[in-house]
Amino acid sequence: MDNTSIQAWYASIPRITRALFTTSVVVPLVGKLGLVSPYSLLLLWSDVVGRLQIWRLATTFFFAQPGFGLMMNLYMLYRYSGDLETVTFAGRPADYAFFLLFCVTSSLAGSVLTGSMVLNEALILAVIHYWSHRNSERIVSFMFGTNFKARYMPMVLLGFDLLMSGSLPLTGMLGVASSYAYIQLMEEMPARGGRRWLDTPTFLRRFFPPGSGTPYTQPATYSAGSSTGVNLGRQSNTMTQRGPVVGGHDWGRGQRLGDQ
Repeated sequence: MDNTSIQAWYASIPRITRALFTTSVVVPLVGKLGLVSPYSLLLLWSDVVGRLQIWRLATTFFFAQPGFGLMMNLYMLYRYSGDLETVTFAGRPADYAFFLLFCVTSSLAGSVLTGSMVLNEALILAVIHYWSHRNSERIVSFMFGTNFKARYMPMVLLGFDLLMSGSLPLTGMLGVASSYAYIQLMEEMPARGGRRWLDTPTFLRRFFPPGSGTPYTQPATYSAGSSTGVNLGRQSNTMTQRGPVVGGHDWGRGQRLGDQ
């Protein structure tokens, strides 16, 4: 693939997803190259509050160790976030930005209880959960060609994480819970005649004016991540050493800072 093709592909990514994709590349690289300390990219509430290091509130959603796990993160953002932005939220970029903002804020609040220092898994699971809600009857493929309806994908991923790690996938659960709360407050309760508790703020509508999405035809079967499956892995706040699972997806949890 020549430079022109790469540039054309990159330009074709919808802008919010492109921003997420780009930041997910830049943040890990600046830490890996030593331009900043990887430690300064983690979510430490004591430093956020005590030292006003507010950038941690953003970098925690994009920090990952460069490697296969990062590549899978990028793939999932490109595939599922891109689909939400160009199909579900087609022509409504402000509404998609608000969904992401709500999930990010909710996950940050939840991290106070879970102690999570890296929240990239929460962001991706929030996107996947909402995508599966909107595409509940679509068939997705998991490990070794196992097929099931998309509505079950978040629970399957969390269950696989639990099976592989032996501990509750709290960070991923934050993402699922934040997306579920958005669905209830923004869609389900108003549909039942209840009050609409959420609405996209005016400043987002001004920053992301209505525009046309880029709808495209999806295949009948979706892969949940790769031909062999997705391993959500563990994302340990202690960053202990752990190698990737072959044929799966290592989310960056359980790696020492600075290691491959």
